[in-house]
This record gives sequence, C-alpha cells and structure tokens, in this order.
Amino acid sequence: MFILGQSFVWSVVLIASAELAWDYWLSSRQLKYLSKKKTSQNSSFFNHTSFASLSSSSDSYLYANQKIKLAQLRSVFFYLLFLFWIPFGGLRMFEEFWKIFPFPKIWSGCCFLISILWLEDTLRTLFSAIRTFGIESRFGFNRTTPILFLFDQVGHWILSLFFLCPLFLLFLWIKELSSLWWLYCWAIWIILLFLIEWMLPVWIIPLFYRLKPLEDKDLKDKIEKVFKKNGFPIHQIFVMEGSKRSLHSNAFLTGFGKHRRIILYDTLTNQLDREELIAVLFHELAHYRLGHLWKSRLITLLGGLVMFLFLNLLDTHKTWIAAFSLDPNWSPSTFGLAIVLMPLFLYPLEPLKNWLLRKAEKESDAFAALKWAAEPLIEALKKIVSTNYLTYDSDPLYSMFYESHPSVFERIRWIEKISIHREEPPAIPCQH
Repeated sequence: MFILGQSFVWSVVLIASAELAWDYWLSSRQLKYLSKKKTSQNSSFFNHTSFASLSSSSDSYLYANQKIKLAQLRSVFFYLLFLFWIPFGGLRMFEEFWKIFPFPKIWSGCCFLISILWLEDTLRTLFSAIRTFGIESRFGFNRTTPILFLFDQVGHWILSLFFLCPLFLLFLWIKELSSLWWLYCWAIWIILLFLIEWMLPVWIIPLFYRLKPLEDKDLKDKIEKVFKKNGFPIHQIFVMEGSKRSLHSNAFLTGFGKHRRIILYDTLTNQLDREELIAVLFHELAHYRLGHLWKSRLITLLGGLVMFLFLNLLDTHKTWIAAFSLDPNWSPSTFGLAIVLMPLFLYPLEPLKNWLLRKAEKESDAFAALKWAAEPLIEALKKIVSTNYLTYDSDPLYSMFYESHPSVFERIRWIEKISIHREEPPAIPCQH
C-alpha cells in the first residue's frame, strides 16, 4: 500500500512536470508565431482595420512577447512552489507548524488553509508587481503608484480573510458532523458565490474604484432606451475611474435586479464615440440575453461539485493523504492537499472552457451586429486593439488553450459575414 501511495505522489509530480513542459512549448510556439507575423505583416488586414500606425502594431507584438516571457517565468516559479508543497514536504511542514498551537482543530485548520493560499497569492502578487511596474510602465499603460498597488493588495487580502475564514471554519465544522459534508459544503459555496456577485457592484468595486454616474445625459438616455427596447431595463450607468491605475479599457454589466449596473471605464469613454460605446454595450447585453452568464454560473457550480467530490474521494482514501506525508486523520489536510492538486487536474479542461467562452463571444458579436449595427462594433474593436496593443492573431493551438476571445481578425470577419444578412435573430427570452 505504501508503494502504491508513493507511486501516486510521483505520478502527480510527473503530471505537473508534463504540464509545465507543455505550457512552455505552447508559449514558445506563440512567440515564434508572433515573430513571423511581425516580420511579414498582413498588409491587407492592417489597411482593412485602419490601425493607428504600423509602429503601434509592432509595439503590440513586443508587448505580447514580454507578457508571454513573464508568464513562462511565472509558470516555472509556481512549478517550484508545487515541488515545495509535495515532494519537498512543504504541506507537511505547514501542517506540523499549525498543529503546535493549542487552538481548536477547526481554528488551526483554518490557519493552515489560509497560510497555503497566502503563500501562493504572495507569489502571484510578486509577478503582478513585475508586470505592472515593468511591462505596463514600459509601454505607457501603468498609472498605479507603489502605494496604490500596496493598498489594493492589502484590501484584497482583507476581503479574502473576510470571506474565507468563516467559509473554512464552517467547512471544517460540518465535516465533523455528517458523512454528506461535501454536499452541504457545496451548497454553502453556492450561496457564497451568489452573495459575492450581489455584493460586487454595491460594496466591493466602490471600495477600490471611484464610481460616478454617467454625465452625458443624451448618451445615458439613449443607452436606457435601447436596453429597455431589448428587454433589459437599466437605470444605473456608472463611469469607473480606471485611468487612476491603468490606461487599459473595458466595460461590463453586473449585479442582480434593481442593483443591475452598467460600468464603463473612463478610458473607454475617452476612446470610443457614442455609437461605438453602445455597440460594445450591446455585446455585453448579449451575454445576458443569450443566457451566457447563467450557463457560466452553471458550469462554475458543476465545477464546484466536482471539486467537493474530489475532496470526498481524498478523504475516503486515507492512504493517498498519508502518501503525501500528511496526517490522514486531521481534516484540514484533505482540504490543503486539494487546494494544491486541483489546478493540476483542471488544466486539461482549459481548451473546453475557452472554446465555450470563444463561442459565447462570437454569438454576442452577432447579436450586437444584428440588433444595433456592425460598423460601430468593428470600429470599436479597431480602436480597442490599437490603443491596448493587442495582437490581431494567435497561434491556433496556443489560442485553443489560453485565449477566451477569438482573435480580432476572426471577430471582424465574422461580424462582416453576419452583417451581410440583416435579418433579425429569433426571439430570445430575457434572462433575469
């Protein structure tokens, strides 16, 4: 049984090593692809999409190149952290450390789980700082000061503790009470997800960003009118002061019921004209009208169910936990091991997840082109790509694994194809 357990441990390490090698190979493919595109640019495409300048296009490839190389380095460091957790006994060290304290079991267990997440998030923050103050500053996007970056990170940690501490305490308490603990934990996790989604526009976003009502009354009235006409009445449209941190742009719809809000980055309102802004918002509206958000929620909930079933499987096979030199009779060990292993087993599902996301993006583009107009949407894409230094195309295999949106080249061709046939799409029930 011991030999079987050790085989399982080294199989996990082998899988992690294979995933790192695969990730590095895919990234290298993308770098070569971008290099070829940079030296032999598709001039007809650039003429067609009216990029601001050929030099800005060249900058977009340099920008992508540096982001990918940083991501490769990040993958190596997270792989080393994984080795620290598993074969080098980091999880066991953390377990033994927190068991020393004379806390109740669920409290020491909560500290154990929080410390695992904190170490991983600290590494994530390090690379975020390198990207923000290195790459983003070099290309003129960063507006964040070190003090503001630190404020955001401390705020993130405080919010995480606010939600995760009660959640872990509740999970560990329930686990001691029932053999169906995994099912009850899943139900609690679902409630928390919807609670956070409700709180996001009302409480969480305003903690970090200043929101102010859209001042352009004509634009506000027009947005409200067209949204109401399409079965989505909304009366709260805010402009978010994103330029205080970055010059990148975005827009999104968020919230439930009377707390539904449209949030526009101030950078986006400065880049696009009215027709283009409404086209972008129609794209976001389509995610609601076509049921994409509810499908996404369902997939997330099913993913959570798989996660808790995996937890139950680990808990049932105590020898697996013991093989990692953890105490199989200490409940938090099961949760800690799952935190480390779950990303490993979810990685092969990335292509499926991104295929669904790209499919949703194409459907939303079609909705916006048919319900509003194709030309403003195309012009908006041109400006967003140009001002954000996005690449217009990607290596197909790399895109399949890592990109949630079709390339802008593909999107523009798709929108133009759809716009040739201006018939209305079939009636779609409004998603509430």
